[in-house]
Amino acid sequence: MAFRFSMESVLKHRRRQEELAMKEVADAQNNLDACLRTIENMYRQIDETRASISRNERSGQADVQWIVTSEAFIEAQKIRIHKERLHARELIRELELKQEQLIERLHERKIIEKLKERREQEYKERIARMEQKELDDMTNSRWQLKGNDL
Repeated sequence: MAFRFSMESVLKHRRRQEELAMKEVADAQNNLDACLRTIENMYRQIDETRASISRNERSGQADVQWIVTSEAFIEAQKIRIHKERLHARELIRELELKQEQLIERLHERKIIEKLKERREQEYKERIARMEQKELDDMTNSRWQLKGNDL
């Protein structure tokens, strides 16, 4: 007779919940990473625009209208960066929430796994006691048979 855990379906369900929580954490992390890459690209565009303005001013090819337009782009980019940073903060909060949920799911699964281990250990001990009792009964029967033969 093999060990059967009565709550195996609950354990499988907890594992699925944990896997889903892991996927949600990974998705939230990917969203945050994408947002941070966007911010980096925006900063890089500002740096490139400033470098372009500087090169054109040094070479004497600076068109005033182009410089004004470039400066307006930089200012608008700063506003977009600010909005994207707010979005990144929101994504960070979402990631932290998903991580907390994952920790909770891990804890729930571990509780059921420990219960399974405890029940399996109890089962093994009960089987060992039953086997020992059978051996003791067989030994007693042999001694009784030998005692009757004398």
